[in-house]
Amino acid sequence: MSNYHYNSISMAKHLAFVCRKYNYKYNNTKLQKLLYACYGSILVLKDNAELIDEKPKILPFGPVFSKVLEYIKLNPDFTPEPLLNIEKDVDSIVNQIVKQYGKYSAMSLTNWSHKKGSPWYVMFIEKNCQFSTEIPNELMIQYFSKYINKD
Repeated sequence: MSNYHYNSISMAKHLAFVCRKYNYKYNNTKLQKLLYACYGSILVLKDNAELIDEKPKILPFGPVFSKVLEYIKLNPDFTPEPLLNIEKDVDSIVNQIVKQYGKYSAMSLTNWSHKKGSPWYVMFIEKNCQFSTEIPNELMIQYFSKYINKD
C-alpha cells in the first residue's frame, strides 16, 4: 500500500484548476465535496492509499477538510494551480471525478454527501458523533466501493 498524502490545500487548488479546465464553477463547498469524492475513490482504487494529508470531518454542510476550509475562508480569491507532482493515474481519477460531479451545484453535492448510508450520515445521524469528528477510512471504503468499478 502506498500513501499519496498530497497537501490538501494544493489538491484543492488542483481541483479548482481542473474545474476551470472543464468550465465548471466552484466555491469552497463544491471543492470540499469534490475532494471528498476524490479521497474516497482513491481509497478504493489504490488499496487504502490516502490522497491527502488530512481526513474528512463531519460538519453541518457535510464532510469537510478543515485545513482547506480555513484556507479558502482566508483566501477566497486563491489562484487555482495544477499540482505538478501529481501521479498520472491519480490525476486521471481526479479528472474523471470532476467531469462526473463538477456539473452539479454545491448544494446538490452537499445533498449527495448527506444521503442515507453515506459516511457523513452514518457518523452524524446514526452514530450521533460530534461535529469535527474524523470520518474513518474504513467507512469511506465501505461506501465508495459500492459505486466504483475497480476493473
